[in-house]
Formats: sequence, structure tokens, C-alpha cells
Amino acid sequence: MLSQAVEAFKRSLEVRSFEYLPEAWASSQNNLAETYTYLEDWSNVAACYANVLKVYPDYEKAYQTASYLYHEVLHKDSADYASAFILNQNWLAHHPEDLSAQCDFAEKHFTTSRFAECQTRLTALLANAEITPSTQIALRTLQIANAVGLNQTAKIPAHLETLQQAIVSQPDTFKVDWTFEGTKHLISQNEKLASHRPWLLQLFAAIELEDGREAILAALQEVRRKFNAAK
Repeated sequence: MLSQAVEAFKRSLEVRSFEYLPEAWASSQNNLAETYTYLEDWSNVAACYANVLKVYPDYEKAYQTASYLYHEVLHKDSADYASAFILNQNWLAHHPEDLSAQCDFAEKHFTTSRFAECQTRLTALLANAEITPSTQIALRTLQIANAVGLNQTAKIPAHLETLQQAIVSQPDTFKVDWTFEGTKHLISQNEKLASHRPWLLQLFAAIELEDGREAILAALQEVRRKFNAAK
């Protein structure tokens, strides 16, 4: 039944073209995206929602879903990271005050190896008092990985200390509400990060722990030990 729906929506695109009937074309793309979701065909879900955004650039569901899928689920190669970057860039062009999107965009600078611009963005965001503690700690973790990309490993001990102190001040049940699948995949593949890969991956695994503040701090202590041993 679902495969038949996909074929029907595809046939509709033969008549509902982007050039002549953009709104109808976008509607068919949206229907395809929702059908592909039931089929768990994530590549096509992302592609169809990205198409919808060409006509409706303010459609938040399409942006959030496509951006998440390209960066956190697909991320098979640089093209997926590039697609996530462009979606985020276009969204901010229409919604420049979206703080969550700004934070996501800093991460997407990291995963597209734009390390210098990533650091500029991270510095500005970490100075923003509106950033929640959870997001601030996520950004500080990204800053540590980005320092490796910038060949600034001498700064990492201070970054790790600042990260630890930020976590110490959180409640017992603290956890970071952030997924790092795209970032971890980039770390596992990028040759520039290879020499620091093991402890970097352990760092993100520590920050993702959901067992409370003390568990994160204990794991972070082990990360600091491994970093010192790797120097």
C-alpha cells in the first residue's frame, strides 16, 4: 500500500512540476516525505523535505527533519554534511535570531571542517547569556574537538577544566540534551583528527551519559587521563 502511494505521488510530479506548479509540486514532495517516513527510507525523507523548503523556506518541520537526518542519521559522506550545512545556512537566512539553529550551525561548521569559522561562532555563542547550561556544555565539548582540528591542542587542558567546572555546577540529575552522531562519525573518519580519535570519541560518549552529573564527571576524568597519556 505504501509503495503504491509512493508511485502515485511520483506520477503526480509528472504534472505538478516545480517550474509551472511549485506549490502543488511542494505538496507532492511533502506527501512523499511523509510516506517515506512510514517506510523508514530516511534518505528520501530528507531529500523530499529539502525540496519542500525550496518553495516553503519557513516550514520548520521540513527543515528540522531534513537537517537532522542529513547530519545525525545519514552522514555517510561529505555530501550529507554539506546538505545539512546548506539547509542550516538557508534557515538562518530567513530566521537569523533562531538561537538553536545558530548552535546547530556551529556544529555543522565543525563537521564540514570549517574549523576557524566554527571557533568564531562557538566563542560568540558561549558569551551569550541566553544559552542554556545543557547547550553551553555541548558547545564547550565541540570546542575541544575543534581545537584538535585547529592544531591548538595546547588549549585543550584549559578547555577540559572549564568544561568540568561547568558540569560541577549542575544539578545531580543533569544531562546534555544534544545528539552528537554526526560529529562522532566525522571524528571517526577525519584523518586530521585521527591521532586524537580515541579520547575524543570517549569525550563525547561521556557527555552523552544520562546517569547524572557524577557519572559524567567520572567519565570526564578518564578522558582527561587519556588525553594526558596521548600527549
